[in-house]
Amino acid sequence: MSDAISPLRIALAITELDVGGAERCLVELATRIDRRRFAPVVYALSPRPTPEQRSLLPLLEAGVETHFLGAERAWQVAAVVRKLAGLLRRQRPDVLQTFLFHANFVGRWAAWLADVPHVLCGVRVAERGARWHLWLDRATGRLVERYVCVSRAVADFSRAQLHLPEDRVVVIPNGVDYERWATAAAADLAAIGFARERRAVTYVGRLEPQKGVAELIEHSPLWLERLPRHDLLIVGTGPMEGRLKSLADRIGVAPRVHFAGWRSDVPEILKASDLLVLPSRWEGMPNVVLEAMAAGR
Repeated sequence: MSDAISPLRIALAITELDVGGAERCLVELATRIDRRRFAPVVYALSPRPTPEQRSLLPLLEAGVETHFLGAERAWQVAAVVRKLAGLLRRQRPDVLQTFLFHANFVGRWAAWLADVPHVLCGVRVAERGARWHLWLDRATGRLVERYVCVSRAVADFSRAQLHLPEDRVVVIPNGVDYERWATAAAADLAAIGFARERRAVTYVGRLEPQKGVAELIEHSPLWLERLPRHDLLIVGTGPMEGRLKSLADRIGVAPRVHFAGWRSDVPEILKASDLLVLPSRWEGMPNVVLEAMAAGR
C-alpha cells in the first residue's frame, strides 16, 4: 500500500494569455510550481493566442494542461461561466486562483456552481478607472475566500474600496528571475531601427489607456528638447498603437519616437537603454520596474 499523497489540484484562471505582467506571473507560477506537490491547470477565458511563443509556449513546453474558453465579447459572460463551471466539475480542483478582472468575476461564479472548496482572487492594481468594476467586486465578494494583492498599497486600496476585513487580504509581491535580467547582454538597438548614435529612453508595456503612453508622447517635445541625444523607444503592442503613431506624427515628434512592437529580447533592450519610463495612470507592482532594476537600470 502506497503512502504517497496525491498532488493538490490548482486551477489558475486568467482573462487572456497574451503579453502582460499578470500573464507572465501566471506562467511563472504554473511552470515553476513543485509538480510533486501540486498539479496545475490553466484556464483562459479568451481564444487561443497567436503567436503561441508569447505566453502559451512555456506552458506547453512544461506540460501544463491549458484550456481556452473562446470568449471575445462581454455578452458571452454567461456562456463562459457555464463552460468554466463544467470544466471545474470534471477536474475537481482543490483551489481556484484567478487573475485580472474578467477572470476574477467569471471564476468566482463558476467556482460557486462547481463547488470548488477554495477561491483566491488576484488583485494586481489599485484600479480607479472603472467604478463598476469595484461595484461588481463588492457585490460578489462573498464568493471569495482570500484576496491576493501584489503590494501593500493595493491591499490597502482593496480593503477600503471592497470593505474587506484584514484576514481576507494577503500580500504576495511580484518577483522576477534576477539572473535572466542581470546577465543579459545589451541589445544592438540599430537592429530594430534605432540609429547607432542615439540613446534610448524606453517604455515597455501594453499600449492601452491605463499605461499613459499618449500623455508621454503628448508631452515629449518638452523633455526631448532637453535630451537632444535621446529618442523614445516604445516596446509593446495594444489597441492604441495606431492612435499613438498618429499622435507622434501630428505633433511632429515621429522621427524621434520608435515603435518596436512586441519583443522577446526585453532584458537585452533594457540593458541597452539609458532610462526606463513608466507613465501609467495607475499600477499595483509593475513587473517592468523590477525587471529594469534587475538589469541595472
